Amino acid sequence: QMPLIDRDIFFDNAEVSSCSLSPDGNYIAFLKEYEDAMNVYVKGIDEDFKDAKMLTNSKTSILGFFWTFDSKYIIFANDNEGDENLSIFAVDPKAPADGQVPPSRNLTPQENSTARLYDVSRKDPNIIMLGLNDRDESWHDLYKLNIETGELELQFENNERITGWDFDWDENARFAYRTDENGFSQILTVDEN
Repeated sequence: QMPLIDRDIFFDNAEVSSCSLSPDGNYIAFLKEYEDAMNVYVKGIDEDFKDAKMLTNSKTSILGFFWTFDSKYIIFANDNEGDENLSIFAVDPKAPADGQVPPSRNLTPQENSTARLYDVSRKDPNIIMLGLNDRDESWHDLYKLNIETGELELQFENNERITGWDFDWDENARFAYRTDENGFSQILTVDEN
């Protein structure tokens, strides 16, 4: 009789996962367990993983992260203790620790809303296009976010059942995705108006 494979082998947190090289090639960010939750760590390209610096100390697992294209920030998504209201945070991987980790800024602190990332600018690494459903919980309005200042600029108030966007390299919306009243998906081109 074959022995059973321990379920932890399949379902336990990985020792290290989701490794991401910074665009400047100097750092590697990754997820690693801290107190039963996957958190973001960073290390120099030539440093050992055991010498990595912890960037987040969340009690719930970080749901995803990425570098800005200038390698200045790591942007990550997290909710408030499992409430599924996702916020977008920024942390400077080179900043000194404020206690255990460097300070993270909540870029979308609206209550009872979920942020949705649509586009990250290559042209201006300080800009993110995102959706927030703080006005209408069913649909996300489109905003331009300035990472440095945290300023949100409304781009489109979503009264048209838009579910997603595609942008060109100048952050101009080119396509919108909509679910119509019958539940069918539509792809729309976006004109200058």
